[in-house]
Amino acid sequence: MNMKNSFLFAVASLIFIVTPLLAQDAKPATSAQDTKPAADGDKASLANQATNPAAPLIQFQLQNVFRPSNRGASGYANTFIVQPVVPFSLGKDSYFQNIITRTTLPINTSANPDGPMTSVTGLGDTTMIAVAAHRAKISKTLGYVWGPIAAMQLPTATSDRTGTDKYSLGGGALLMFSKGGLFTDGDTLQFGVYGYNLWSAAGRDSRPNINTLFMGPILNYHFNKFLGQKGWYLRWTDELQSYDWKQDASHTAAIPCRRCVGKSVRYREDAYQCLFRGQLQCGVSWQRELEVEP
Repeated sequence: MNMKNSFLFAVASLIFIVTPLLAQDAKPATSAQDTKPAADGDKASLANQATNPAAPLIQFQLQNVFRPSNRGASGYANTFIVQPVVPFSLGKDSYFQNIITRTTLPINTSANPDGPMTSVTGLGDTTMIAVAAHRAKISKTLGYVWGPIAAMQLPTATSDRTGTDKYSLGGGALLMFSKGGLFTDGDTLQFGVYGYNLWSAAGRDSRPNINTLFMGPILNYHFNKFLGQKGWYLRWTDELQSYDWKQDASHTAAIPCRRCVGKSVRYREDAYQCLFRGQLQCGVSWQRELEVEP
């Protein structure tokens, strides 16, 4: 590791260590368990926060996405994701009211061009991002949140096929608007974009260096009521798409068309998001995915 990369890695590590310490005197943000299930308004508010990547809501998400077919490879692919989200309050008087930390640990089953019998299952690399969120109102029904993103990826993969074997650092930004009462009283439209770029700072020299952009749109429509119940919403996509500046420089980026319908539900005092979605990407047939996020 050269001097520049060592300095960048030390700075990023310091950010992720100091961030919780800066917020230790403030109360943690609202958790799903703290939201009472009595009122319909609570269900709508919880659904709005659950689809907002900068919401100050404590979450522990478990996601599983199964893809029976993949472009350029035979066999299936599966990704199981463990993703805790922990926000910290910096105070109402601060420009950035919250710092939202999101850690993603995937368990990947990779598809392979040689066939499904050569698929490999193992831990993937761990990605940690921290968003400093500033919220403001433009009008009574229109608000926005924006903030810079610090990102770090650690080589926790158990196989070369499920990880990069590189320590990577990067940054980006998030901007999202929220418009209430667009079509009916009580509905909400969320729209925006967020993303970050990662560059490898250290790791095994024999592995390719990393220069990858992760970006995705935010487009969610929350119904005031659907089928007589609150908590229903439509979502365009909830995944960041990656673009490798080195390998994909001479190719057209793959832009997926994912649409899903979801609902915020409760079991006892725990909140869940239940999603059903379809995917169409560069000629690949529609894929059906069922996802449940506690």
